[in-house]
Amino acid sequence: MNYKILLIVFFGIAVSIVSCKKKTQEVISTDTDIEEVQKIGYSLFGGWIGTGYNLVITPDSIHYFYEVMTTREAGKYEALTSAEMWSALLKEVDLNEFEKIESTPSIQEVDGSDSEFFVETNKRRLSFINGESNEHYRKLKPFFDTVIKLEYECREKSVKSKIEYN
Repeated sequence: MNYKILLIVFFGIAVSIVSCKKKTQEVISTDTDIEEVQKIGYSLFGGWIGTGYNLVITPDSIHYFYEVMTTREAGKYEALTSAEMWSALLKEVDLNEFEKIESTPSIQEVDGSDSEFFVETNKRRLSFINGESNEHYRKLKPFFDTVIKLEYECREKSVKSKIEYN
């Protein structure tokens, strides 16, 4: 029983640290003048059942992992990214609008879940946590809806397993 409490506390602390970050923009060095999206990511974590979902999409692959602490359930899914899917995502995302989305405070302390979106290019990494109420988020809602729908599809297709704690 103590291992559950320790894991939940550890998970909560780790998520709180991540949640306290404001909008992030990391500069990545590059030799080219053209900015190209290399990764798109979405994570959802927290809640009263201790969930963690993580989706990373690149031009050639999809990587997905989730874990539910209270039920000891985990799942993993990997697939190839189709050229059509990647093109559709790139058409929907506007980096200038994405950059303007501000993070909002964590809602985990009230049993809520925090979400993080990121876009990584060859020049920088943009991210925010809980920016859904931001006007710039609303302008990119079709993009975010597409990513969230993909996360759900990956969850449905994932190979599920039980987590064994020693």
